[in-house]
Amino acid sequence: MTMTIQLAAHKLRMSEQRLQELIDGDIAPHRHTDNGPPEISLTELSAWVKQNLTDRHGGWDLPRRINVLMPRGPIDGVPASLATLPNLQRMEVSSASGIYFLVKDGIVVYVGQSSSVMSRIGQHCNGEKEFDVAFWLPYPIERLNEMERHFVEALEPKYNGGAAGVRHCNYIRRGRPRNARMLRL
Repeated sequence: MTMTIQLAAHKLRMSEQRLQELIDGDIAPHRHTDNGPPEISLTELSAWVKQNLTDRHGGWDLPRRINVLMPRGPIDGVPASLATLPNLQRMEVSSASGIYFLVKDGIVVYVGQSSSVMSRIGQHCNGEKEFDVAFWLPYPIERLNEMERHFVEALEPKYNGGAAGVRHCNYIRRGRPRNARMLRL
């Protein structure tokens, strides 16, 4: 069954102008009978659009258990680079997994991850990293590597190699992850 450009564009959720451009340039599949108007097979065109014009984004698995965090009002001393992050919390006694941020004089100096954030922060109090406050975001364990990479690349903290130019975690070297654009700071 063939159809008009207008109907095909509507069914494929694209503009008539764009479809017309693709047909006029002999890019999109179509037929002409005896120099008549283009005849479009929705099945052929749909398959072509799917293969050539569509990006598939698989999405992210939602955690089976969702913790609802209620805002407690503004947090004092949050660095500007973290101020827009939803659910950011000042470090409280907790055994939750997540991404944590060590901050010195209002600047994020280290981004880390742990299955027990509070315990890990305590290990950093040995003097190797200078910081005066810590913040954290809860994340499920299976997302920690990915999210740590996002924040390290976005914030370039000095103890993650941002200032010294030496990254001490091999998995950070893999480059920008596919979904990094989803993180807007």
